[in-house]
Amino acid sequence: TTAPAGSLSINSGAASTNNTTVTLTLAGIDSGSGVVSMRFSNDNITYSAPEAYGSSKAWTISGIEGTHTVYVRYIDAVGNVSGGSISDMITLCLVQYLKVETTPDKIISGDMVQIKVTACLTDGTMSTNYFNSIVYNNTDFRGIALGTYTFSGTGTRNVSNNGVFKTIGRQTITVVDSVIPTINGSASIKVYDAKLINAATGGVFTSADGTSMYIPAGALSTDTYLGFSVTDNPVAATSDYKLKKTINPVCRDYGKLNVSPWELTDLTFNKAVTVTIPYESADVTGLNEQCLRIFYYDKASGKYELVPGTQTVSGGKVTASVMKFTTYRVMGTYLSSNLDNVIGYPNPLNISTAYEGKFKLINLPVDCTVEVYNIAGEKVAALSESSMSVPNAGWIEWDGKNTAGETVSMGVYVYVIKTPDGQKKIGKVGVIK
Repeated sequence: TTAPAGSLSINSGAASTNNTTVTLTLAGIDSGSGVVSMRFSNDNITYSAPEAYGSSKAWTISGIEGTHTVYVRYIDAVGNVSGGSISDMITLCLVQYLKVETTPDKIISGDMVQIKVTACLTDGTMSTNYFNSIVYNNTDFRGIALGTYTFSGTGTRNVSNNGVFKTIGRQTITVVDSVIPTINGSASIKVYDAKLINAATGGVFTSADGTSMYIPAGALSTDTYLGFSVTDNPVAATSDYKLKKTINPVCRDYGKLNVSPWELTDLTFNKAVTVTIPYESADVTGLNEQCLRIFYYDKASGKYELVPGTQTVSGGKVTASVMKFTTYRVMGTYLSSNLDNVIGYPNPLNISTAYEGKFKLINLPVDCTVEVYNIAGEKVAALSESSMSVPNAGWIEWDGKNTAGETVSMGVYVYVIKTPDGQKKIGKVGVIK
């Protein structure tokens, strides 16, 4: 005649759930005739109809966020019923996403930043029943890791650190619920690097990723705060016979750094300064790295133009001398060290239609010259690689006109390519109309 006893556990003892359907783990005990059925309640007043006893049960709790109690009553074979004290509690958390905020949203490399994470319900209000753990992911592998954090029902967490972001460019902090990955959030922050350069002494400055500037003494008229960052949404570049676009854009904004508002403004120097831009091998897949060069973005023409003068490529970096700070981009050229891989096209040349009516020669060394002769051996045109619209990029084009600006007659023409070190190559091109 003793009433049954036993236990009930919700979601195997979990502190919280994000689902109104929970799993009850049951253990009914009766020393006499045994437990044969069970009933459940969310308020210990209204109970469900008796059902056959089992060790587990899917049960629906109220959809209101907060702490919920589930009760069970066990019934033995002779009708004895356990008391209503057999129960367990669980907190229903209806968090839908994690709101991530960074303050400020623009910093100098390594500066202090505050990251605020808020557990939000569907309507954007804060949940105070969030007990899950989150994992921080930082796109800046040079920055410090923030690891994991377990909420304690407060709904929000603030963390402030120096060095969270060190690499220039747009970096992103992402937080993900360690159990339910669909509960997540992220925020981006723009990272600059800068230095106050003394006009009288000049200076050199290199960021964590290898982006660098060298300012010689006298290049500035006054002490100036100079900086750089990775270009957001760079203007598109198109591969053609004048340049080769890289797999991923390799762009940097250089300029005078203002922090109210945050911006880099173009700046012209009194004498040449040096810029160095790093790149990753994956960014330039398929390109001859020795042919990489720095181009500047000409805001007036809306085009990328090759930085004039000698440039060097070494150790995954391209270095050039410039007279101003603006937006720069690393791209490939058709430069070659010899004439072995010269390509000329189209052949024959249709002056009126094909390829803008121009004959192209690519894969040329710097400062090549080309002379064009008719079949009588008379020189009709003289061209130089350095005088092209994009000089020192390894290409020459001929528009089918002679030195007087007149369109040549149809026929076969001989072109002779010469390099400053004495290399020579001869080819033929037909001209049609």
